[in-house]
Amino acid sequence: MILDNWQHEKYSVVKHITNGGTSKIFLTELKDGTRAILKVAKDPVFINNKQLDNEASLLKKLNHPAIPTLIDYLNVDEYKAIVMTLMEGRNLKHIIDVKDYQYNWQETLYIGKQLAGIIKYFHRQEPQVVIRDIKPSNVVIDKKLTVKLVDFGTSSDDTNIIHNKAFGTVGFAAPEQFENGVVDKRSDIFALGATLYYVISNGGNIYTQSSLFEETDAPRKLKEFIYRCTKSSMDQRYQTIDEVISELEKINETTWEKIIRYFNSKS
Repeated sequence: MILDNWQHEKYSVVKHITNGGTSKIFLTELKDGTRAILKVAKDPVFINNKQLDNEASLLKKLNHPAIPTLIDYLNVDEYKAIVMTLMEGRNLKHIIDVKDYQYNWQETLYIGKQLAGIIKYFHRQEPQVVIRDIKPSNVVIDKKLTVKLVDFGTSSDDTNIIHNKAFGTVGFAAPEQFENGVVDKRSDIFALGATLYYVISNGGNIYTQSSLFEETDAPRKLKEFIYRCTKSSMDQRYQTIDEVISELEKINETTWEKIIRYFNSKS
């Protein structure tokens, strides 16, 4: 399927941006000049279309400034497609791997707090939504260090569901997503920790470990937080996103107290 010159009564393709696991992503333009994202299934097979069905259904119900808004759901020939708002910025993987930018631990902590807040929004839905694919390439950051999250094709509105096929990205998905298919909110907590590990170690992988992680000047409390998020056993991780947020706040407060004490000692 070639969409480079695709025209629709409502949209026109500006350019191809990237390919995902089951979809192709295009920058598109609405008739009023507004730019948006067009996400089209790679192949007209069940799983590709099913994931777009799932994402469209989910986005239709949600309303949060850090996630895309569904504009339209349509067919491009036999291919399912969704149109959604453009989230300004670059994804973390591009920033770190391509732009070679290294976030300091303070920026990493700020990113983590925002990402945890987005996860909380999903986890407090009725029924609860487990995102299941949090990773650097799905985390978008703008110049003001504002965090957004994209790609919800594998998200589930069941808190404990068994799938007959593994979903998730190696290096960021929790072990249970590949072992027995049983996931819940703690699987998202693992992915949050794995993503922060990647950021603070400048591209490191929690599964293979990186010397850069231990060598960074990040507070021990932050490192311990990331290690606990990414425990192999679900029961050894933080059990809720509220616990995660509370711990991040403690790390932030402890750090500021040390900074204040340092400057007071110099006065």
